[in-house]
Amino acid sequence: MRVNDKIVINELVCKALGGAISDAEGRYLQHLLVAEPEAIAYYQACINVHIGLQKIQPILADSYALSMYLEEMAEYEKNAEAIHVPEPKQKPRPEPVKVEPVPAAAHENSRTLLYTAILSTAALLLMMLYVYHNPRPVRQEVATLVDLLNAEWANPEHVQRVGSRVMTAQGPVVLTKGMIKFLYDDGVEVVIEGPAEYELLSSMEMALHTGRLFARVSDTGRGFTVRTPNTRIIDLGTEFGVAADENGDTELHVFKGKTALIAGFERKQKEIVEVSARQARRVDALNADIKAIDLAASGFARSFDSRQGTVWRGESVVDLACVLAGELNPIRAGEVALARVPETVWLNDEPNESEPGMFQPIADNPFINGIFVPNGVDGPIAVSTDPHLRWEAPPSAVRQKIAFLRFDLRSLVGDISGAMLRLNVRDMVGIGKPIAVYGLVQEEYDAWSEAELNYLNAPGLRQAPLGRYALDTAVLQRLGTMAFRGAGAHYSTTEMLNLDDFIQRDSNGLVTLALLCEQSDLSAEWRFISKEGDPTQAPALVFPRVDNGPVEISTAQGNGADTYASHDNHHNIITTDKTHGAETGVCVRNFWKDTILVTNAGAVQFAPSDGGEICPFMLNQQPVGTADSPVVAMRANAGVTFDVQQMRRYVSENRPPRCFTVLCGVPENIAEYSTVYRDGYVPSVDVYVLVDGQLRFRRSHLNPTLEPERIRLELGPTDRYLTLVVTSATEQKTVFDWCLFVRPRILFE
Repeated sequence: MRVNDKIVINELVCKALGGAISDAEGRYLQHLLVAEPEAIAYYQACINVHIGLQKIQPILADSYALSMYLEEMAEYEKNAEAIHVPEPKQKPRPEPVKVEPVPAAAHENSRTLLYTAILSTAALLLMMLYVYHNPRPVRQEVATLVDLLNAEWANPEHVQRVGSRVMTAQGPVVLTKGMIKFLYDDGVEVVIEGPAEYELLSSMEMALHTGRLFARVSDTGRGFTVRTPNTRIIDLGTEFGVAADENGDTELHVFKGKTALIAGFERKQKEIVEVSARQARRVDALNADIKAIDLAASGFARSFDSRQGTVWRGESVVDLACVLAGELNPIRAGEVALARVPETVWLNDEPNESEPGMFQPIADNPFINGIFVPNGVDGPIAVSTDPHLRWEAPPSAVRQKIAFLRFDLRSLVGDISGAMLRLNVRDMVGIGKPIAVYGLVQEEYDAWSEAELNYLNAPGLRQAPLGRYALDTAVLQRLGTMAFRGAGAHYSTTEMLNLDDFIQRDSNGLVTLALLCEQSDLSAEWRFISKEGDPTQAPALVFPRVDNGPVEISTAQGNGADTYASHDNHHNIITTDKTHGAETGVCVRNFWKDTILVTNAGAVQFAPSDGGEICPFMLNQQPVGTADSPVVAMRANAGVTFDVQQMRRYVSENRPPRCFTVLCGVPENIAEYSTVYRDGYVPSVDVYVLVDGQLRFRRSHLNPTLEPERIRLELGPTDRYLTLVVTSATEQKTVFDWCLFVRPRILFE
């Protein structure tokens, strides 16, 4: 029988003999006597000691002092060194002596001898009590510091490193911040979360003056005790958390097994209750009253890993927004972040570009397997680090941008030879790569409408797979190329682009040119100033030899506020934390540039070129992405994959995943901002959810006018990779094609 069991039995016996034991305490005493074979013998010993000490009751004023005395004696007996007593030597048997009977003399008993014996016993007990209350500190190694996370101590002398041994009799230690994890020699694991003040008392006991503590007790550590200013908590095979605040209140939360909670102060009547799994109690600082409270299921740091920066608080619900968000964690009872995500590190040294379908793993985040650009134009794509899991992704709406320009030449008179195309480059990527210039040779198509031009009706475009350009050479004839060396005005040369034959064959006075990038490294883009941007710098045909010239003919029609000639299959891969304006408090975390964000401010700000507006996120006329519930906002085209089995390792008892739930939709007010792109444009996206590369959910043409979609997918115990994908549902993806994933969660059994 363990020492702490003896202590509890002794206290209960004292209360029973004093008539102060409660019904619950009586039942608990009976339980101990039945559970421990040696308990009955110890119970009888306690009764005998109690009866024997009745004559010196003034010295032992209450049962608490008796309890402390017995506890000290038991602790001394446990730690004392064994004493070798030599066997007595054999002495020769003495010769028998003949004894003559002597008549007994009559005399009275001496009262002086009785008083002397009583006073000697009292003096001995007083000495023992003095030793108990004024012990000599004996330092003893009892545990090892096995991990720490951002730990800082108030006293430099208390600073410890991982692997260092921890001793008793060090006095109170103040942990100002961070977390530390002790492993006692008997297998008891203790996590302390700063700020806290603690003290290691023995190999089976520690004191928590203030702060939070979680203990996971092994079978060999049964009986481990935690003291606070007004309680003593004795483990009976448990996982439990203790919180001691500055006011002196103590909370006990039992997650597994059961404990004995002893509440009270020295020289005061104590109360003992048994607290079982999924129960919690608060002990008042003033009167030591015990009250039942709600269990804080995720109120204590139960485990952490300093190498990965992860902290587990017992969650069985994992919020994927929190997994992505890092510091943007919600404060919600029972639902907090699974991990603090460190700054993202990519496996490639310089991953500045990502081709369609290329999967980018995240090296140092165990819960995010990676991200990718979804485009199945070249076949199945990788959606995880498992090379066997590939997805037949649909071709994404990332067609090559083609600029159509129409010029009205009916005012020209005379020689129209030697025409040059002038383009004013605003900005560019991929300096030195030329663009190709095509001419529309079938004049019946010259009447195209700028407002209605798209990939389905643009003259000379075949119905090609998304992500590819396909020109009908019977309608569009290649005329030549133009090259650029930087921003500013550029003129075509007759060596690279001869327009004479094409213009002279025109009969209706309208000519259409199409511009596109033929030599693309998936990161080439040129932006030309259009007639809407600045009419004086708009694309123009220059005719130096006409009778009324030289003449510059600006575009009468052009497709877009800025004329593009680009290949738009690229994304810059960056990770930053940034704030758009202190007064707005819009905080986002970028995983790709403006592509995968997590926001807790309920809004996102567009770049100045896209209007610069701050768009609040609204679904069902309610703000989402708020401080207590960050959302994952994904812009087409992007995909992210989570590793469910890695999360499972941090879930209590390695519970298997049960289901994935989320509410997704396009922000209902984003159409108000997309008019910057084109009047009447309505953002629209396609949403996909995959499990281990298999399509489990699809929603097409989700837009702001439709109800948000509620998704619930059942998960099996072996399911590992959960993938979210957003692609544009329109022929022209824009910066306004957003999808919000509100409360994306994985529930475990």
